[in-house]
Amino acid sequence: MTDSDSAVRERAEALLDLGRAGEAETYLRQALSSQPGDPGLLVLLSRAVLRLGRFAEARDHAAAALAANPQDANALSFLAAALSGLKEHDAALATVWRARSLAPMSAVLHRQEAEICLAANRAGDALAAARRARGLAPSDARNAAAVAAASLADNRFADAAEAAREALRLDPENARAHRIIGLLGLRAGDGAESIARYRDALRLDPTDERARLGLAIALKSRNPVYRRVLQFEFWASDRPPRQLWAIRLAPFAAARIAALGWGQIWSYVLLGLVGVFVFAVWTTDPVMNLMLMANRSDRQVLTTGARRSALVFAGFASGAVACFVALPVTGARGLVPLGFGLAIWGVVAGSSGTTAENRWRLFTVVTAVAALFAVAGVVATALGAGAAASALGVVLLVGGIAAFWIVALRG
Repeated sequence: MTDSDSAVRERAEALLDLGRAGEAETYLRQALSSQPGDPGLLVLLSRAVLRLGRFAEARDHAAAALAANPQDANALSFLAAALSGLKEHDAALATVWRARSLAPMSAVLHRQEAEICLAANRAGDALAAARRARGLAPSDARNAAAVAAASLADNRFADAAEAAREALRLDPENARAHRIIGLLGLRAGDGAESIARYRDALRLDPTDERARLGLAIALKSRNPVYRRVLQFEFWASDRPPRQLWAIRLAPFAAARIAALGWGQIWSYVLLGLVGVFVFAVWTTDPVMNLMLMANRSDRQVLTTGARRSALVFAGFASGAVACFVALPVTGARGLVPLGFGLAIWGVVAGSSGTTAENRWRLFTVVTAVAALFAVAGVVATALGAGAAASALGVVLLVGGIAAFWIVALRG
């Protein structure tokens, strides 16, 4: 390597260390134009585009570097990171193992293995790898934070808290450790601690969307009803998959049992309890999002998806309330299925805050069609076409149940 080559790489690494990946990419591409195929530059370019979230390009550049130098542990590390970003976790693990065989004492590679295992939902393997990384570099706060994250994923909450606090002792500005303690605070019902930790995490890393989401939840947990619902959701999420599905389907089973005894007091009581439970679990979140949106200082923590879903929820919920208020005044039975249909579409809308952006257009079209059915049903009711209004309401209700199953239950 010439002095000129060394200077090019040092400058590129400096730009990357400063977080200026876009500038580093431009600089490296210019350098590669005069030194095409240089494996060292290709490795750095892979690192740069990896930082920019372009995983397929990072994979290709790392693979090109490895073609010239198959024993480059750094190139293998970046290839593994790119494959993990592409959700090819098995290939990513095989690659990081190859890198680890070349540099078995590298704590960075053991920590990377832990991160890939976490992404692949292999919490036990992640914890073992994170502990190896910490054993190799016990003074590195990132390793302690990795142990905390893996312990949390493995439901070892006390261990996670201990490791996260150790990470903060080593580095008080470790954003990941702050975020983990924030989540543990939510689980313990300590909203004040959780808010403080999530704010610290966002201060240290304003791009951390998980910290932003956590702060929004922590702010909403100040409401006692939301806090109880959140504790229930944490409890349910810790159940084995079969038990979780049983919990999800329990309201449907209870409603069916209530229907068998229709006309008896106990059936009305059971149906009322089911209604309260469903309302609390499925509508508290969008209601609290609307409340956060009304607060100028808090609304910024909500994602665009959360704000959109809350507004759509408000529209459907308002329509449902209007139908049930108008029912005793007008006596129009067609308002009953319309009201229930609008209510369940409100639940669907309230659960759509995490819908991926590439699916939001489809969801928008589907909810727009549902709104048109509701409007048509109201118009039919106003014109005295009770049968048509009831039919439209049934279609709205059935469609809402199907959408609820897809969006709320199956995600």
